[in-house]
Amino acid sequence: MKNYYLNLFKTILIISILSGFYTINAETTTEKYRIAVLPFKFGGTVTKSEVDYLMERIRSELIKTDYFDVISNDQLDEMVKMQTQKQGVGEGSCTTEKCIIDIGNALECEKIMVGSAMEAFGEYAISGKILDVVSQKYEKAEDIVIKRKSDFPNAAKKMVGSLVGKTYKKTSDREENWKDTKEMKAVIEIETGWNGTVGGIGMRLDYRLTDAISWNFGGGQGMWGGRLSSGIRYNFDFPFGGALAVTGAYNMGGGNSSLSLETETINSYGYYDYNYIDIVYEKNPITTVNFSLMLTRRATSSRKIYLDLGYGIIVGNKEHYNIVKGDVSSFDMVELDKRIQEDMSIYLPGGYIISVGLGWAW
Repeated sequence: MKNYYLNLFKTILIISILSGFYTINAETTTEKYRIAVLPFKFGGTVTKSEVDYLMERIRSELIKTDYFDVISNDQLDEMVKMQTQKQGVGEGSCTTEKCIIDIGNALECEKIMVGSAMEAFGEYAISGKILDVVSQKYEKAEDIVIKRKSDFPNAAKKMVGSLVGKTYKKTSDREENWKDTKEMKAVIEIETGWNGTVGGIGMRLDYRLTDAISWNFGGGQGMWGGRLSSGIRYNFDFPFGGALAVTGAYNMGGGNSSLSLETETINSYGYYDYNYIDIVYEKNPITTVNFSLMLTRRATSSRKIYLDLGYGIIVGNKEHYNIVKGDVSSFDMVELDKRIQEDMSIYLPGGYIISVGLGWAW
């Protein structure tokens, strides 16, 4: 019976996690800006091959942000050559704003990055700016000074981090229509998992009290019978930003479990006789206090998926069971209690918590 329940809950947990990740992957998309990094100006002891290396590192860092689709070198070089010839300037001399914007439009870019790497007084000054092709205005600028050319990779990483940050995280049309979370007052959550705060499977209402604090209550069914719970959460950003929670749960117990134990006696001939006695015990109500961290991801305007991780502690009544059937007079009670505790350890509330769920906010 234990293995049946264990396999059942494992199956439910795996299916829930897989379906949850499918929901996130299917419904959340990240749109990116097209950006081109134009050839940097260089001077002093900085060579063309060194500035090309710097630009390649900058392109790599831009890709890592996951905010940009970066135009390839081949496309860019061809377009720069065409525009410089068209405007009658020398190759690599596309430095006027008009030339830069024309290249951006021709490549169907939304952003253009320009910059320079110069050496003066034994130091290297690296500058970078991002131009919005549509508004034709520079949005960000950054200057970095380094001592050695070997610091070019770190300078590229620092520059992109400073220029980009989270400024260019592009929302989809679907995300732009999402409701403002400040208007949301409550969440209905349905969850399943191992030793969850509402049992193996259950439902909970979480109601906002202040910007960061919410109160919840719910119930469900676990392997220790029905479970009722209530608690307080500290929300990082209600209702989609994750939370820390303290929850009390009353596990109703009830239901009988059986355990077959072997006994041995010495008969009149001096031989051991082995017998089996069936012990039936009833689960007593148990109260737990649960501490958990909820990791949350917004899936739609009003729906979230979450993972709840934590630990539960049994408090109060130490008598977890009552024997309702079976002659236990021939057993050592300490050993008997140990055997029963081992048998029902799979059912006991408390211990590690891992559960997944879906929530609907309004």
